[in-house]
Amino acid sequence: MRPTFPGHRKLLRASRILGEPEPHIIGYMELLWHSCNETGEPWIGDGEDVEMIAKYPGEPGKLVHALLTCGGEGRAGLIEPDPDLDGLRVHDYYDHAPDYVRKRLKREEERRERGKSMRKQRRSSTGQRPDSDRSVTGQGPDSDQTVTDTPAPAPAPAPAPKKTSAKRALVTHYRDEFERVRGTKPVISWGKDTKVLAQLLSDRSLDEAKWIVTSFLEEPPDWYKARDMVSTTNLVSAANQVLARKNSTPLTFDDPVTQRYYEDNPDLATKEYREAHPEMYGDEVF
Repeated sequence: MRPTFPGHRKLLRASRILGEPEPHIIGYMELLWHSCNETGEPWIGDGEDVEMIAKYPGEPGKLVHALLTCGGEGRAGLIEPDPDLDGLRVHDYYDHAPDYVRKRLKREEERRERGKSMRKQRRSSTGQRPDSDRSVTGQGPDSDQTVTDTPAPAPAPAPAPKKTSAKRALVTHYRDEFERVRGTKPVISWGKDTKVLAQLLSDRSLDEAKWIVTSFLEEPPDWYKARDMVSTTNLVSAANQVLARKNSTPLTFDDPVTQRYYEDNPDLATKEYREAHPEMYGDEVF
């Protein structure tokens, strides 16, 4: 917390709007900042997530309203809508983030840059030449062949989805599936659980990671089921067992997890599944 925050106009206005003393607002914001510091990102979630992370005990929606509107008409509050992701974020988080968060972000950026350099070096070692060394005919600069007209450039590929969005989407999926299967809301620590579930995305797609989450919650492996252990940490530990169980199951497609997954993602259905469900796909088998 900045030393000037206890006297900040937004804090004073939020206190008046919410009808609670200023130390309460400081406490709510400290918990929101702590969550952001764990992930290094300003994104918090939806209004329910904000009040859950802040441990707000009052009427749902009141704290979010106060934090959103305390800046005044036409100005950002202590939190604001995120223009890139669905949900809310802390206003100007990076301007006030602690030094250790800034250093961590810098180290992550340096690792990414080192990764790019290593990929470039590997391409070079396999004999691939930089684009600048080739003419439009694909020949090297010393070639005697005539250069032909430059073809029209191919359309730029769509930007890859943000990794941040995928991680948050997976935590949201875990929360929603937990409530659907067990009939109660889980206690989510966005910082911790985002880091834990991000491990499922290290070598697989978001869709496959979501399948693992749903399959684990609907039918945990016996050891976890007997102990009623279904936390995000347990889920990641059991991920390989869940996948092994799926891969070792004959392709009867009678299990509800597989059916529900392909019903929600019909374009991802396998040829065998399509053949087993002509009522859904007709002659569209490939």
